[in-house]
Amino acid sequence: MHYTNAIHYMSSRSETKLCSTIQFSWVVDLTKKS
Repeated sequence: MHYTNAIHYMSSRSETKLCSTIQFSWVVDLTKKS
């Protein structure tokens, strides 16, 4: 695996992690309001 590919893989992984974290907190916020 090339160096740039590794960086791209890691950045895309962290983006996915961030999206799931935002989605999770949104669901928690939704359940708190109801």
